[in-house]
Amino acid sequence: MRVVRHPGALWFILALIPRLLAALVGRNMGIGLDDMFQYDMLARSLAAGKGFRWYAIEDVQLIQRYLDFDPKTHPQYDPQGLRTSFRAPVYPAFLAVVYRLAGFEHRFFAARVAQAFVTATVAPLTWWVARRLIPQRPRAAHAAAAVVSLYPMLVLLPLALATENLFLPLSLALFAWTLRGPDETRPIVWAGLAGVLMVLVLLTRSVSAVFLPIVAWRAWRSPHRGRTVAVFLAVVVAGVLPWLLRNRALHGRWVWIETSGGYNLYIGFHPQGDGTFYPPAAQELLFIVDDAERDAYARQQAWAFVRAHPLEAGKRILRRLQAFYGLERRVVMFLYSQGLFGAWSRPALLIAALIWLAPFVGLMLLAVRTWPHGHRGPGWGWWLAWVVAYTLPHALILADPRMHLALVPLLTVAAMWTVFMADQWRAAEARARWKAWAGRAAQLGLVLAWGLDLAGDWDRIVVLFGPEGYKAHFDY
Repeated sequence: MRVVRHPGALWFILALIPRLLAALVGRNMGIGLDDMFQYDMLARSLAAGKGFRWYAIEDVQLIQRYLDFDPKTHPQYDPQGLRTSFRAPVYPAFLAVVYRLAGFEHRFFAARVAQAFVTATVAPLTWWVARRLIPQRPRAAHAAAAVVSLYPMLVLLPLALATENLFLPLSLALFAWTLRGPDETRPIVWAGLAGVLMVLVLLTRSVSAVFLPIVAWRAWRSPHRGRTVAVFLAVVVAGVLPWLLRNRALHGRWVWIETSGGYNLYIGFHPQGDGTFYPPAAQELLFIVDDAERDAYARQQAWAFVRAHPLEAGKRILRRLQAFYGLERRVVMFLYSQGLFGAWSRPALLIAALIWLAPFVGLMLLAVRTWPHGHRGPGWGWWLAWVVAYTLPHALILADPRMHLALVPLLTVAAMWTVFMADQWRAAEARARWKAWAGRAAQLGLVLAWGLDLAGDWDRIVVLFGPEGYKAHFDY
């Protein structure tokens, strides 16, 4: 009964169960030689006390079976691995703690279990945010928590060694704290905790710097605005500066938290790409081992493309928006085409695709249906600022459907507002018909964007649903 009286605890448990089941089913799964391999290398190095290094000699020997890549050519190569600034430090540090506690032999299973617990916090956080934004309808908060508890891609997310496992709950906690706002009696405490959360989010994925002005503005609106902002910014600087100094010592010049920005720009503006993830481009920069040199070269190439093809660069912003809010199909298409699940019949594949894709389709169609209703109540301005801020850098640099996962809880809350506040927005549309047409136009735009995306990849979809689809071996 005590748990039932605390909805947050209840939703944590309900969200944890399917995630733990997924971790148990995948307990013997390995990892791919992609981002997951890089995070594993960094975590193993940290856990072994060797520092933030990757591509130790044994890792190089492994990856050279598949790629023409030889970091040993770097003049400062150490058999223990190269010191790197390519990745932000918090997620590898989290994995390193898990590895030290569980041992290296079963590290993947231990990481997946730990990530199941961490990502399960998204459900109670979503419940709290929905309770705050839709106070008139308590059931809306429970519905929102139920959706994120069972959302297919969020349930399976802990199986991957991916930053989203930390970034999603941390960024949602930061939004919830921003939404709460400074307490009139203890604004400095609020500012301090906001600063700590901001540091953790920044050092997990540096793209979250877009949230900094939003949280700072929230601090400025407190009763003691000057001191509150000062404390918040002081905590952020104190938390991030040591890592920036470490990177400066490594490269001899100032660089950002992670030097993957140029790499992302290079892929996003690759001449043969379309603005989204382009697998061949991901391997073209391997000949530059030094992170800072690679970052500078990649940025130079990207800006050269923008200057030479400004119209095409502008078109790619729209393509990235389409990809960012696109169907979550790339991961499952890749996994099925590798033969991991064997051969499925066409009806079984269709049912699985509907189960996988329907939640996001439903959430987005509901969320955009009522977008013209701007005056929903207190807090929705912060919601809008957060969603726009996180969408913008992906539209400008690089986008993939997986990247919208951090917004799924907030989109779920908006969808629940549409469902549970129907009497309010329908009455408003009866007085202003343009709102109804604008909402339906947004839904139609989404459907057209998804249709164009599927049409552009139709050849591979046909192969996937064919008798040999399970061994098509698509690129990720």
